[in-house]
Amino acid sequence: MGSRLDRITCWRRVARKARYRVDELAQRVGVTERHLERYFRQRFGRKPKPQLDGWRMVDGRRHLREGLTIKEAAERLGFRHVQGFTRAFERVYEMAPSDFRSLKSNGRPGAKGA
Repeated sequence: MGSRLDRITCWRRVARKARYRVDELAQRVGVTERHLERYFRQRFGRKPKPQLDGWRMVDGRRHLREGLTIKEAAERLGFRHVQGFTRAFERVYEMAPSDFRSLKSNGRPGAKGA
């Protein structure tokens, strides 16, 4: 690719620091949102927003696995309201975060069909 963005070794870490926001991520890495979009399409095969949302939910699942409350996980992920986190989590994992926490504590898989 030849872009200075190729030097970023851990995009997930940078995404976390940017609170999973495309505008903040672009600013952190010193490019325009449009440039970031072109780069993400080439590198990850999708626009930044869906990629950031995916990383955000992976991190949300990890937070719940580590024992954080749903509210704490939502706050760490930059959601303004717990309901926003809950809806996003349900969209991705087809279960409520509270159900995931229950399954996790029973030692069973954390997503339907997993």
